[in-house]
Amino acid sequence: MRSALSFSDLERRSSSARFLNLAALAARLDAGGSSDVAPLLTSARLRGVLLLKERPSSFTASGTSRAVRSTTKLVVPFARDQLSLGGLSVTIGEHEWESKLVLHCGDSGCSKTDINTLKLLAELPSLDPFLVRETLRAASLPYHEGSFQLSNADTIRMQGFVRDEIKKLIDLAYGSDASTDRLTEKLVDALLSSADDERLEPLRKTLQLNPDHYREGVFAWIGFLYYKWTLNESWVALKKSLENLAMVGPAGKVEATVLKEMNSAKLCVRESIKRHVVEVKRYLSEYDRLFETITSGGNATLFRDFLLAAPSMFLALGERSGLLGEFVHVWGDSGAERGPEPSNAAALLQLLQHTQAELA
Repeated sequence: MRSALSFSDLERRSSSARFLNLAALAARLDAGGSSDVAPLLTSARLRGVLLLKERPSSFTASGTSRAVRSTTKLVVPFARDQLSLGGLSVTIGEHEWESKLVLHCGDSGCSKTDINTLKLLAELPSLDPFLVRETLRAASLPYHEGSFQLSNADTIRMQGFVRDEIKKLIDLAYGSDASTDRLTEKLVDALLSSADDERLEPLRKTLQLNPDHYREGVFAWIGFLYYKWTLNESWVALKKSLENLAMVGPAGKVEATVLKEMNSAKLCVRESIKRHVVEVKRYLSEYDRLFETITSGGNATLFRDFLLAAPSMFLALGERSGLLGEFVHVWGDSGAERGPEPSNAAALLQLLQHTQAELA
């Protein structure tokens, strides 16, 4: 059960990769008098849930075996307008989790589609809106477009990055004076919030997107900016995590065969990380190349067509970015400046092999 303060902290601080806030969307729909079904989940009692990717624990010196992957927790507030009352908390995949959810839904029922949707989300390495939408679309599962927004915390953190990234395009669409005044900040705010704002009309025309394609194009554009920002933000932590991986070792004397397995697993993990980084950079480099074609005064058609086809790339891009994030969450704080503490050999080998399997 969570308090109002905990809910507020999640709203204010959580990243898009680890927090999907359907309660906020449900509140907006209710305020607008919408009769739409709940986004993603059709069961009435599940309208307005919170989905959390909870950080996995890493190994300890005591050798306690810990999970490598994040768990996915579903929190159903008892009352969305009185969060201090707490809510039902269920970890997807735990013993009898489906029965608990069905019991909570009561007479309104909990549909098989909802159960399948939750299982699918639990398998994802990230809850970022771009990966989630394309995963649901690929599985032909229902969803509400309004579900796919960046968290408030990420929107705030991304603003400066997005402003610098699209400055050239703003100059092109609005004139060079626009990037020096408050208009730029307002444009970035409107863009990141996916708001229908008439001030974005010059951007739409510059991108050569007709009104029907504009929302899809902007969604893809923000997606690439998000993944580029995520990689930039995590670069130092990723390198630190690889250092921890290289430095960690078992406590005490260990058989040569076990050491060989550990070193082999470490090598495989490093190679997998390298492969995922290269692939993420490849997608982002293609975005950069085509973005340059429009900001250098060339024809916008190539960039427009790229954006409209881009969501299909988010499955691979989102999965790889999510796996990199999971790796950092497990290995990023394994030790202080002196490096990670020695660990029980069996527990360490198990962790290495699990990490290797997750990244394969």
